[in-house]
Amino acid sequence: MLTRRGVLLLVGALALALVGRILGLADLYVLAAAGGLAVGGAFAYVRVVPFPLTARRRVSPSRVNLDASCRVDLELTNTSERRVPSLRAEEPFGASGAMAEFAVPELGPGQSGRAAYQVPTGRRGRYTLGPLTLRLEDPFGLARAQRQGGAAGSVLVYPRIEVIPGMPPAQGHDPHDGTVTRTARSQGEDFFALRPYEVGDDLRRVHWPSTARSDELMIRQVELPWQHRTTVVLDTRRQVHDAKSFELAVSAAASILSGSQRAGAITRLVTPSGLDSGFATGADHREAALASLAAVEPSGPASLAALLSTRRPHGAGASVAVITTSATSPAERAAVARLRARAGLVVLVVIERRAEAGDGTAADDPAGRAPRPGPAAGPGGGAPGPAGVFRVLTVSHSRSLADAWAADPVLTSSRPRSGRRSLSRLEPVD
Repeated sequence: MLTRRGVLLLVGALALALVGRILGLADLYVLAAAGGLAVGGAFAYVRVVPFPLTARRRVSPSRVNLDASCRVDLELTNTSERRVPSLRAEEPFGASGAMAEFAVPELGPGQSGRAAYQVPTGRRGRYTLGPLTLRLEDPFGLARAQRQGGAAGSVLVYPRIEVIPGMPPAQGHDPHDGTVTRTARSQGEDFFALRPYEVGDDLRRVHWPSTARSDELMIRQVELPWQHRTTVVLDTRRQVHDAKSFELAVSAAASILSGSQRAGAITRLVTPSGLDSGFATGADHREAALASLAAVEPSGPASLAALLSTRRPHGAGASVAVITTSATSPAERAAVARLRARAGLVVLVVIERRAEAGDGTAADDPAGRAPRPGPAAGPGGGAPGPAGVFRVLTVSHSRSLADAWAADPVLTSSRPRSGRRSLSRLEPVD
């Protein structure tokens, strides 16, 4: 294809030919012919000269925290037996249409050229890198040929993660403890009980005889040390968020999940848009949850109360964190408060959308209007009787989740309940 310079030269040559015909000047014909030949020669040059380069991209790292350093290294190798002339290389990156441009020197057979650039990580999300475009121009810059030099890549930028202790264990037993115990071995671990299947369970542990008798998938529960279960419900509904509150909510969800996983909890992420990670633990589950939060977007209309009512009962030993905004209706906040009948600890995180945020103190008011002293909490953060503890935290741009969390006596005074040593090892998130 012709460059802008080549197009102008071709138009000028045609104009000279036209003026030469009108005025009858042979010199103008000569100039027009020279311009046309120059354009034709340039076009033939970029079509004939090959540039068979292979590109290799290395992203370090491909998953980063917000504002962390992310470096992309490119390596171009001449795979032909001929010398490749100088080229231009361009690679788009990020969501803003930024372009990394490089000058590729002449490369002999088997030679390689290297370049690097930094990816901006100031916003969470999945950023596409490439594909790399190689461009060859003739020496006069009249024509250009281009080809793709490699496939596209990506960088995943996690939301901001505040360091908090995570959801403390509540009083009660593991909600998945069964009533049928065995002493046999199953897949190298002690077989402990049978329980109903939940999203995220390993299908290899389905107990088919019990499933046939009960018409419900039954899972072999292995004898693991006590690990409390934490469910994080992120309200992604567009009608209750603005752009700033949505980012604060996503950051709060990532912080609670990360803190709970570091504390050894089995975690689950749920949103009204249909995302349900299932209960799991370990580095893979952590990475999958953070990847989902990195790419999450505001969703359409839905009912938060309906979402909470359709979740499987969590049990007295479980904890639930619901993250929404001050635009949530009192009825929906009351639905969150009713979860304490099925969980030992319920924390409602309210993202304040007003210019002046509240004081961020914890409360037991279902609507979050007037802070009142919470119920008496036991050593594990639970409450006497069938109902669990309900806390309300207010977060704003002037009050972080870490500050609100540290100000709550129930969330900061709780300690993990004792039990057998955990068989799993969780790596730090940050």
